[in-house]
Amino acid sequence: MTPRLYLLSVLLLLGWSLSSQTLERFPADFTVDGQLLLNPLSGGLNVPQLSAADLNNDGLQDLYIFERTGNLHLPFLNTGAPGAPQYTFAPDLIANFPACVNWVLLRDYNGDGAMDLFTHFSTPIQGIKVFTGSFNADDELVFEPYQFCCEDYNIIFFPTGGGFQTQLYVSPVDYPAIDDVDGDGDLDILTFSIGGGYVEYYRNQSLEMGYGLDSLIFKRDDLCWGKFLETSFSEEIILSDSPFSCAMNFTDPTADDRHPGSTLVVFDDDNDGDLEVVLGDVNFGKMNYLKNGGDAEDAYMTGQDATYPSYDVPVEIPNFPAGFYLDLDQDGHKDFVATPNDLGLTPNYEVIWFYRNLTNNEFPEFELQQRDWLVDGMLDFGSGANPAFLDVNADGLLDLLVGTEGYFDPGATYGRDPRLILFLNVGSVNAPAFELTDDDYLEFSQFGNLTINFA
Repeated sequence: MTPRLYLLSVLLLLGWSLSSQTLERFPADFTVDGQLLLNPLSGGLNVPQLSAADLNNDGLQDLYIFERTGNLHLPFLNTGAPGAPQYTFAPDLIANFPACVNWVLLRDYNGDGAMDLFTHFSTPIQGIKVFTGSFNADDELVFEPYQFCCEDYNIIFFPTGGGFQTQLYVSPVDYPAIDDVDGDGDLDILTFSIGGGYVEYYRNQSLEMGYGLDSLIFKRDDLCWGKFLETSFSEEIILSDSPFSCAMNFTDPTADDRHPGSTLVVFDDDNDGDLEVVLGDVNFGKMNYLKNGGDAEDAYMTGQDATYPSYDVPVEIPNFPAGFYLDLDQDGHKDFVATPNDLGLTPNYEVIWFYRNLTNNEFPEFELQQRDWLVDGMLDFGSGANPAFLDVNADGLLDLLVGTEGYFDPGATYGRDPRLILFLNVGSVNAPAFELTDDDYLEFSQFGNLTINFA
């Protein structure tokens, strides 16, 4: 996805001409390999973050995607039926979302049935900003800022003792977990510490203090939740020998343990009431599953699967995967999803690895279905797409020619596969319909690794 490709999507949705004062969407069909694309003009995906939500108050679970490239909101309405979802891009709903950066999670913190929004706060300090969701008169999910009592930046703070407090820190490159960790019914927060490989646990005190679910009051309950240590030099996690002490790095005392970036997703994998965790690390393409041998009050990780899920096709997304746990196929069982989380040289097409849950939510077992879920219904040309309309075959209809840096190719000189892509207009002036005709027009890809030297 690129801003130019997204602009193409907007222009086609609004109409061919912007000279008229009244703008109407001008739909156009796109066909690739004989298949009509469901969401051709949604802009494509590079670094998607997925959340389940009812976006139009119809009782069906829709899909919200935050695209880190450009900090874009992408809402998809479920236009299918219960048990048979069909996610259709709904650009009208984009304006209902607030400006966000780096990461977004939709969670219902107050239990009112409308998803709320947690996002990164980046300036002048790093933290978490919260927006409360509700449905407007048109039954659309909308948001307003959550008003914290006494904080300077209206973000989540927690007490540090002696009457002082500081912000709940989340790195701009991380993806935290915001879930009910202790099983008391409110949302807690897990995030990596500012300086190391430990996960900090922030317990929500709202219920305990008698405020119900509509307050967000946190205290730091554990400096090393799960007692494990993530380091930057190994895919494997250092586990503690004791449930009462944090793991220490005795393998290589000179190793750099600073925290460069990680992602978290938690769920109860064995129906014992506590949460397991799946980690992604900025230095590696695989994900690591940690088994919780403790309980909901005191997590203690006792085992790991460093190539998760090793019983199926392991995640392999160079070089910074993120995990998500939600019911994509609407069969009542939550599925596992892996996506890239790095804005750099990572795959920019096969970016949603969909692992279907074959069993149930109590003892989930995941099987990879496809690596390009949802993306296969979009126009996605990789990175750096530049569209142009011109009549290539002189039939009086404007065709579409796209120049692109191409898909991620680790074997290429510059990590990309640049080319020209041609869509011929096989419709009419008033009802354009585009068909992929040549995915390497004029064989421009042969110049992708060309190095020009000037005398």
